[in-house]
Amino acid sequence: ALAQKAAVAACDKLDGLVDDVVVDVAHCVWHPDALRCRPGQNTAECLTDAEVTAITRAEQPLRDPKTGEQLYDGFAPAGETRWISPLGNMGAPNLITTAYFRDMVVRDPAWSAQDADPVALLRQSEDPANPISRSNGTDPDLAAFRSHGGKLIQYHGWADEAMVPGYTARYYMEVVNLQGGTDPVAKTQNFYRLFMVPGMGHCAGGSTPVNFGALAQQSSAPVDADHDILEALDRWVEHGKAPDRLIATSYIIPATVPRQMPLCPFPAIATYTDGDINSAASFACRPSRQQGRR
Repeated sequence: ALAQKAAVAACDKLDGLVDDVVVDVAHCVWHPDALRCRPGQNTAECLTDAEVTAITRAEQPLRDPKTGEQLYDGFAPAGETRWISPLGNMGAPNLITTAYFRDMVVRDPAWSAQDADPVALLRQSEDPANPISRSNGTDPDLAAFRSHGGKLIQYHGWADEAMVPGYTARYYMEVVNLQGGTDPVAKTQNFYRLFMVPGMGHCAGGSTPVNFGALAQQSSAPVDADHDILEALDRWVEHGKAPDRLIATSYIIPATVPRQMPLCPFPAIATYTDGDINSAASFACRPSRQQGRR
């Protein structure tokens, strides 16, 4: 909770509105070391050396120590409190992750994650000789999908505690980079749009506007192509109108009118313009002012 509060305080203003919601998570930078306990300080009000190390490691990318190549992304800032959910680590290796590597990658029932080398495990999962490698959906070349008229809408919560969201954002930009031309983002968005959801955990959940008709979410209201992701995909495929935003709703705020905010096609973010902060009409989808600075 201390870490998340500090991350939110550092990055809340990036979208132009201080409202305890970090929208521009992709450019959020904060420093856990600033919370390190001073001699004699109550550890309930600060982070121990071990906690600073753990949080820093969790939010940094995994790199090959020999080559420096980035293999996987760290957890995103401003979602730290979700790490203690059943899908998070709960102080031990994640059960879902452990089962995946034990039963599908290593294929050894006696294998333990406790002393495993994560770089070696990832390399093993990607080895063409390993059958599991054929199930990896990490190829950014979607030319065949695009050429036959496919339309894809993807979403990911920035506070996902089970699968790190930064990897999805990075994959999307890899797809963009393959398009070429003067505006590769626009070319990508002709067939593939990604919506990154501030404050949302694994598929659903969160105190911010995180409901837009997807799996395990509270029902969107109304159920139409502006508020419901499946309706948006249907409209795109059947009528050729791509979603330029999705309106997400929060049912948690104790008010007669729930809060709504737009979700924008990545890499754009919802930027506050003017008016009622609980209304989606008070936000516009615009490029982040921080792009290129991180």
